[in-house]
Amino acid sequence: MAEQPSARQFTLLHPSEDFKKAEERDVLLSELALPLWFKGPLGSGFERIHGKILANKDQAYGKVVPLTKLYYESILSTEKPYFYDASLQDAIGVSLPDLKNFLRAMAAVALSWLTAAAEAARRATNTGRPRNREKWLGEMLEWTSPLVNANFLEGLLIAISGVSEQAAVKLLEFFTLDSEATLASDGFFPPFHYLKGENASRLVIFSPHVLLHMASQRNFLYAYFKNDSQGFDEKISADLEALLLDDIEAEFSRIEGMLIARNKVWKRSKVAGEFDLIIYDPSTNSVMHVQAKAPIPPQGARMVTRLEGRMREGLSQLEKFRTLPPGDQDAIISEIFSRTIEGADVHDVLAGRTSFGTAAVWSKLDNVTPVNPPLLRVAIDGIAATGSTFTIPALVTQLVALLDEMPESFSSSWRYETVAFRSGGSAGGIAVKLPLLDLDSKKIQKQHIKIFLSQD
Repeated sequence: MAEQPSARQFTLLHPSEDFKKAEERDVLLSELALPLWFKGPLGSGFERIHGKILANKDQAYGKVVPLTKLYYESILSTEKPYFYDASLQDAIGVSLPDLKNFLRAMAAVALSWLTAAAEAARRATNTGRPRNREKWLGEMLEWTSPLVNANFLEGLLIAISGVSEQAAVKLLEFFTLDSEATLASDGFFPPFHYLKGENASRLVIFSPHVLLHMASQRNFLYAYFKNDSQGFDEKISADLEALLLDDIEAEFSRIEGMLIARNKVWKRSKVAGEFDLIIYDPSTNSVMHVQAKAPIPPQGARMVTRLEGRMREGLSQLEKFRTLPPGDQDAIISEIFSRTIEGADVHDVLAGRTSFGTAAVWSKLDNVTPVNPPLLRVAIDGIAATGSTFTIPALVTQLVALLDEMPESFSSSWRYETVAFRSGGSAGGIAVKLPLLDLDSKKIQKQHIKIFLSQD
């Protein structure tokens, strides 16, 4: 919704408080699930190397190699796989461990170059001479936007990651910006751009900031989809939902006494459906009916629209079972678990890997509880921490409470920012005031790491 205070001013507003609340929750759930690189202890080797990396400019790249190795050995990603190893090998001939190691090497390269840039900035700040300051600022820019010999960079990535040259060449295809920017869209920007140097040499330019943010399986997955949508549909797409269900089933498997069934087809008269996951709690005669939808995690309006279509499909599947007569529901559940179950209390859950969409989906949830793997992990750990007996009703209550508490937990708040647009170089233009959501990134990072470290 927009207001127009004047001919050249617009203010974008949330149409309602419910709309604003839905957007805030969706952003927070997405932030909780997005991949994060974090560093473990670097040891004394880091102190020996990083301060000397710029001591001799001609030897700087030689010294960045052991620094990159240190980062590679200390960093970890919170990202979980989107596809099985066999599927990836069938799709591109590269193993999942090789992909993970190569992405880790990319992140290590990014962190090494950023460390060198930070060291140059520190020297520029500490020097008392303007000429030296100018020198170190120039050095900082060279590390912030480096142009390097392609053979050196590729050799470094191969040596650090341990992947074969053939695998590295194949993976680099998905992270290289071509002249048409074919793969750049929907939150992904290929970090490497190749150029021709003198004497037919190969050069590559990259931003270590961009490289660090692009080094994820999600971005590889998106690039593969853009490059070969048919191959994605035939070889990879089915894995996304299967692995999401693996994660959710693994969480419930931690709890004693729960009966779990997966991918169970049911039919009554002319109505048929399938439980992606169904969990029965004998202690409370309660059932959790889970429908899982796992498209590529969205970035941008088009992908959010596709996500919402899948989530509405999940809601429809939940509703199909919910509207059956109680007697038919009991009979179906009894058949699945091979025991007589009567009057079970059914709780509907819509599961996604990251987020769920705009208010167009959130407004239709009603009594359906949205959940992604990180939120489920926090909820189950929260119940365990209190020493309470685990039950399905208690879990649903905990999930709803966590969703309500997320804005406070991550110190989120809305503010308005004005962006000026000029038209045709004229002195006029239009000013747009739009709402932005501020988050406490340190709190989110802390929760990321806590969830990651709590897993086996």
